[in-house]
Amino acid sequence: MSFSSHKQRSQRRSPDRPSGKPDGSGWLSRLLLHRQPSLFDAQAQAALDGVKDQPPTGGPGSLTREGLTLADLKPGECGYISQLTGSAQNRLRLLEMGMTPGTHVQVLRAAAFGGPLDVHVRGYQLSLRREEAVAVLLGRVPVRPTLQS
Repeated sequence: MSFSSHKQRSQRRSPDRPSGKPDGSGWLSRLLLHRQPSLFDAQAQAALDGVKDQPPTGGPGSLTREGLTLADLKPGECGYISQLTGSAQNRLRLLEMGMTPGTHVQVLRAAAFGGPLDVHVRGYQLSLRREEAVAVLLGRVPVRPTLQS
C-alpha cells in the first residue's frame, strides 16, 4: 500500500475531522461528560475541603489516639483519620492510597532517625515518609450506622 492510498483511506474514515484532530465526540469524552459523581468522589472532596463533623471518641485505656498526627504515633498505636492537610496534590495522593477520613490506621514500625513509618490501613501495609504522616490528622472513632427495625 502506498503512502497516498493510506492517506486517502484515513480521510475516508473521518471526513468530519479535518487534519485528524479529535473533536470531543469520542466515547471517552461522552462518558466523562455524563458521569455521575460516586460516593468516593464525595468522600475525596470532603477530605480535600477539610470537613470536620466528628462523632464521639473511643474509651479510655485504648491505644487509639486523637488530636495527634500519624507521625506522632508509636508502633502498636492506632487512630482514625479525621483530616488530611497540606497541598491538594499531597492530599489527593494520600486519598488514592486509601487514607480517607474515618479509616482506621495502625503504626506497625517506625524507622530510626526520622525515617518512614510502616502503617496498616484497609488491610494492607503502607510505608509513608514522616512528612506525609504529619499531614494525616487523627480524630475520633467513627459512628457505625445502626439498623433500625
